[in-house]
Amino acid sequence: MRILAVLTAVAILSTPLAPLAYGQSSPGMQMAPLPACDGVYSIIRIAELKPGVSVDQYMAALKAHQAWYKQHKYDDVIYATRIIDRASGKYSDTSILTRHYFTPKSPHPQKDAAWDAFVKMYTDASDLKESFYTCVPAAHAPRSMKLTPAAAK
Repeated sequence: MRILAVLTAVAILSTPLAPLAYGQSSPGMQMAPLPACDGVYSIIRIAELKPGVSVDQYMAALKAHQAWYKQHKYDDVIYATRIIDRASGKYSDTSILTRHYFTPKSPHPQKDAAWDAFVKMYTDASDLKESFYTCVPAAHAPRSMKLTPAAAK
């Protein structure tokens, strides 16, 4: 688990990609084709909770997000992690990092009313501060994705 945290930190700190803005089709969605990846793609997002919003409210949006992908038969892995404040050594009450893993063969999501609903939950609860796409080597893909060499291409 410690290695995953180190790899996540390295990916965030070393990625040359510019953050994506809310002005695009959907917050944090890549519009241009992604370069080839021999593992899985990962979208790393850093969100800041709006005043008065609890972590639990954000997590409700995350659960709706996960449910949408499961209902539409995607094998994506989506989770959130609490950021530890360096100064206090405690979990931040305002910043959250999410990871969204998907294979290169995953079809682009077709938005519907349920999609719009979970996106609204996110935008009501938080502001997207950073969003990066990365390619995670197959050896480091989430085990639950059961990645095979053919699935990565």
